Amino acid sequence: MPRVCSGFALENGDAAMRCIFAEKQSGQRSCAGLSGKCVFCDLRALPTACRTDKGQNKVIRSLRAFRKVYEDKPHIYNCAMMRVPEELREDLHARALAQARPPARAPRGQSAAESAAAAAAAWDAQLASRKRALRSLDKKRWTAYKKRRTADRSRVVKKFYVDQGLAPPPPTKARDVAENDCGLPAPESGERASFVEAWCKLGSWGVCGKCHSLQPRPLLPVDKARGKAGHHREGLQALPAR
Repeated sequence: MPRVCSGFALENGDAAMRCIFAEKQSGQRSCAGLSGKCVFCDLRALPTACRTDKGQNKVIRSLRAFRKVYEDKPHIYNCAMMRVPEELREDLHARALAQARPPARAPRGQSAAESAAAAAAAWDAQLASRKRALRSLDKKRWTAYKKRRTADRSRVVKKFYVDQGLAPPPPTKARDVAENDCGLPAPESGERASFVEAWCKLGSWGVCGKCHSLQPRPLLPVDKARGKAGHHREGLQALPAR
C-alpha cells in the first residue's frame, strides 16, 4: 500500500496540519514521496519542483484537479496556490486554468499535396494580416531597389553559371519565384537540393512565441529531408520565447 502524506509541519514546532491534496479524492491525504510528504506539504521540495519541467507538470496537474472541485471546496486550490513560491504563482495559475489541447493532426487520408496546399493556405492567411512598418517606397526608391535586384541576380548567374563555364539559364517565370528571389530555376540535382531551397524560402524564419516577431531558424538535418509542407508548418508554429 502506498504511504500517505504526513501533513504540513509548522515552523514553530506545532502539530502538523492534515494533508488535503489528493487529486482523485478531494480533501483526502495525498500519496507521500520519499520525504513522507506530498509535494504541497514539503516546503523544501516544492520550490525546486516548481522550477523544473517535470515538477511543474505534476504541480499543474494537481492544480487542475483542485479547480474541478473549486465551487464546492475552494480552500484546496487556494491553499495549494499559497504554498507555491510567490514569483511563480501568476504563471502557474494561468497554466492551471488553460485547457490542455492535443497537437493538431492532419485528417486521415489526406495526401501530401493536400497537406501542402492546406499549409500554404494557412500561411497565406497569416501573411495577409501583415502591416507595413514603413511607408511605401516612392518611385525613386523603387527604381533603385529594382536596379539592386537586377545586380544581385546577375551576380548569382555569373557565380554559378558563367564562372563555371556554363551557359546562363533563360529568364524564368516560374510561379515560385518571388520578386526578391534570385531568379534562377528550381534545382534539379535531387530531392535534398529542393528541400534546402524550400528551407531558404519557407523554413529559415519562424514566429517568436513571445513577441510574435520573425526570428531566424538554423538549418537542421531534418530540413534536408522534408519539403514545402513541413516548412510551411514550421513557419506557422511559434518559436520558444527568448
